[in-house]
Amino acid sequence: MKTLRTCLLPLISTLGLAALSSHALAEVYLCTADPCDTWNPNPLTAAQRAIKSTDGENTTIEAALKHSLNASITNGYNNTANTNLYLKNTLWHLDPKTDPFKNKEHLTVYIYKSTAPNTRLWSCHAYSFKDKNGKQYYATCQ
Repeated sequence: MKTLRTCLLPLISTLGLAALSSHALAEVYLCTADPCDTWNPNPLTAAQRAIKSTDGENTTIEAALKHSLNASITNGYNNTANTNLYLKNTLWHLDPKTDPFKNKEHLTVYIYKSTAPNTRLWSCHAYSFKDKNGKQYYATCQ
């Protein structure tokens, strides 16, 4: 019995690691113009995904997308919805004209079908702050 356990433990660990590492994140691109109808062909780098908001929240781009309150953003980021995410080239920014949350930065996120790259599904704002439960980052989409 001990021999079987000794053999199975490394096998189970290896299979678990393989399953986790095979889950790829969706590509996130940077728009080159507004409205986002052209973009840089290279996805955001890890360093770009780590860029933090400067409004005191210190939220990374990755965190705001990965843990968004909006399922379309989260599913797009986690590569579970056949979509790609495209960010406005200013990345974190304020929009005092339309922003109900003064002095809180957001990312403008455009969600396109990965199978039809010219089909925009949503335009969203992914905010730097969490919802009232403190678990997910606030977002709005239209």
